[in-house]
Amino acid sequence: MSRVICLIPARLESFRFPNKLIKLLGDKTLIERTYLNVVKSGLFDQVAVVTDNQQIGDIIKKARGEVILQKQHFQCGTDRIAAVCSKFDGDIIFNIQGDEPFLPKDSIVRMIDEFSKDVKGDIDIVSSMVPINNSEDIANPNNVKVVTNLKNEALYFSRSVIPYRRELQHSFQCYKHQGVYGFRKETLREVSQQNPTPLEIQEKIEAIRFLEMGKTIRMVVNTIESIGIDTPNDLIQARKHLKKLYGAL
Repeated sequence: MSRVICLIPARLESFRFPNKLIKLLGDKTLIERTYLNVVKSGLFDQVAVVTDNQQIGDIIKKARGEVILQKQHFQCGTDRIAAVCSKFDGDIIFNIQGDEPFLPKDSIVRMIDEFSKDVKGDIDIVSSMVPINNSEDIANPNNVKVVTNLKNEALYFSRSVIPYRRELQHSFQCYKHQGVYGFRKETLREVSQQNPTPLEIQEKIEAIRFLEMGKTIRMVVNTIESIGIDTPNDLIQARKHLKKLYGAL
């Protein structure tokens, strides 16, 4: 397989948690921890942070990382990295959000492996999902659920509970979508040029755009849920998790 690149979109003004990427997680900012975790995996030929903010850029440069400043406004992180992907020599481009400081290496390994095994080039995008069993987590609209076909290709993503439980006595494993993507470069360019699609607008889930365009998304099942940080409470939980891993920092 050709070179694999990771681009980390990093927008400072998050809607739900402004400035979260420069909040401290231990002795480092959230964006620096995410960047260092990706680099530490050793899985990518090149890693860069794509940001609209000079302060984030300075943080990554201080950590001896590569930064691309992209001031233009974008609808989502996928569009942000698509705008600069032509600068990188690689056919596979990973999008790992800047608020994913604990993404397990094994998860990325299996996503890359899906591309390696896809000798016919049938897969456009690879993403990941994790089993969820708690009824509150399943009902929570902040948790995007995904259902797949028998080849683990995504059929639909929703904030609602899918599938509908018509017969409650029949168990069905529910999966939460983890917003990490691997794209073929040409696919990344194509989806970024498409305006938001009807179902994407309704659910506010960018992955639905890819399905509405007819793209094949292969889903990898993870057993360990990564701690993404969307709210101040998520950051509190992440700090507790970090303390368990390394003690006081």
